[in-house]
Amino acid sequence: MKIIKILTLLCLLFTSMGLWAQKLSVTISGTIKDKSTVEALSFVNVVLKKPNDSTFVAGTISNEKGFFTVVNVKPGDYLLEVSFLGYDKNTRSIFVGSNSDY
Repeated sequence: MKIIKILTLLCLLFTSMGLWAQKLSVTISGTIKDKSTVEALSFVNVVLKKPNDSTFVAGTISNEKGFFTVVNVKPGDYLLEVSFLGYDKNTRSIFVGSNSDY
């Protein structure tokens, strides 16, 4: 009986350690608007790249109301590139932090 309790405790301990080992990820979201008219822009390309070599990390397009979401982004430094036909490409450096419970 004592061995079963010890094995159960060890199993619970090792299973919870796997949860701590998970890397946190966050969601980046926003709304794309025209600078002069302040109207939302639909179907704008949004690309997340690494700053050192501009390698593609993730991408999406904005919806009809100009809203976009990029999910499962690991913490770090990135370039956020926004492009739309008829507009200049806009690239910004961003820092993505991590969610924490403390």
